[in-house]
Amino acid sequence: MEWRCNNCRRKKRHFFKVLIGDFSDELRLPPDFTKHIQVKEESGNASLRVCGGRTWQVELRKVDNRLVFRKGWSNFVVGNGLRTGDFLVFKHDRVLHFIVRVFDASACEKRRLPAGDTCRNAEMSNVSMSEGSLDCSSFKHSRGRVTGPQQDAWNAACSFKTKNPCFRKYFTDKTMCCRSYYLNVPSAFVRQHLAFESCMLTLFDPEGRCYPVRYLNTSESGGIVGFSSGWRKFAVENHLREGDACVFEFIKEPIGFKVHIFRGDKDGTEGER
Repeated sequence: MEWRCNNCRRKKRHFFKVLIGDFSDELRLPPDFTKHIQVKEESGNASLRVCGGRTWQVELRKVDNRLVFRKGWSNFVVGNGLRTGDFLVFKHDRVLHFIVRVFDASACEKRRLPAGDTCRNAEMSNVSMSEGSLDCSSFKHSRGRVTGPQQDAWNAACSFKTKNPCFRKYFTDKTMCCRSYYLNVPSAFVRQHLAFESCMLTLFDPEGRCYPVRYLNTSESGGIVGFSSGWRKFAVENHLREGDACVFEFIKEPIGFKVHIFRGDKDGTEGER
């Protein structure tokens, strides 16, 4: 893909984006900024570097005369813990290379997440309940040992029995419930049950309501695996909160998951809030 900056003196080197709506799969560049970059082909690979951090490779594609970050953008979103309301400033450093600064709702620049901390929700998983019990009494997360009703919620999730494969999630951060557009799936579970390409799945809540979600699998390129588009709608409408625990029970017809929700403010009781 051939690119050329139309503004040799780089008078317009910056643009900003406020993250609203569903930004998990793509991000559109401002039309006025796009005018300063000449595109001779439909797509190319761009580099996004966070100040003082790592660099992500993202597809920059021309769609309806707009430039859009597409393939690889989801990795950037999850890798930097982006949330609704975050404010991103992009500096066009050179052709197809951008330096990105991320600010949260407090108007302060976000700290760079260390490796392994890109998803701030604790998790445990199992392939089959018959393979053994989980030691829930020793479960901890980044804020310390889980106690009280929240411990009850996790214990209830651990005690849940099913013949189907399942994995569990404990939400330690309210932003993972009500503001995030993405939920990662444990890699061990993916390898044994979800080792197929990205597709649409269905989540069924405790009331039997169905929610289509996109299953995103970019593991072959070292990327992320989890639920993207559709996850936030499920989380909001089921009132997921910090301290809740969920069991995701895998079903094949229709392919998707029955989600059992255990409430952290109701002594681990399953069901509606």
